[in-house]
Amino acid sequence: MAQSAELLQWSDDYRLGIPGVDQEHRTFFGLLRDIETCLAAGDDPGARAALGALRDYAEAHFAHEEEFLEAVGYPDLARHRGEHALFLRDVRVLEATPAVPTTVAALMARAWIATHILGTDRRYTRWLDEADEPPRAGYPSGE
Repeated sequence: MAQSAELLQWSDDYRLGIPGVDQEHRTFFGLLRDIETCLAAGDDPGARAALGALRDYAEAHFAHEEEFLEAVGYPDLARHRGEHALFLRDVRVLEATPAVPTTVAALMARAWIATHILGTDRRYTRWLDEADEPPRAGYPSGE
């Protein structure tokens, strides 16, 4: 994989303004960096283990996010849930297919995380911003 300078880094560009969501997204970036760092060191078993940790964390984060969006009445929740389910399915398939290089999984996760936060997640923050009283409190992660 690439040198550390090319690792996907958290920046305020990814900030959604919901502290619990932003904290969980920062953790996602850290888990992705773990995968990429292992790959850069030639540690494929470590990268596969880190991919499993990223999947486990994704399951918890997605549950928190979906619970929050359901509580605030987000009208596009079904589509959002569908994107989460597809990501988890794709990661599970890559994990279960040893012939697929872990770099493929890392590239897929990298692209998905960035586009999901900047696209799909931004849609619900725009919807929240248009509400008379944006219901941003009460994110279930406890953050």
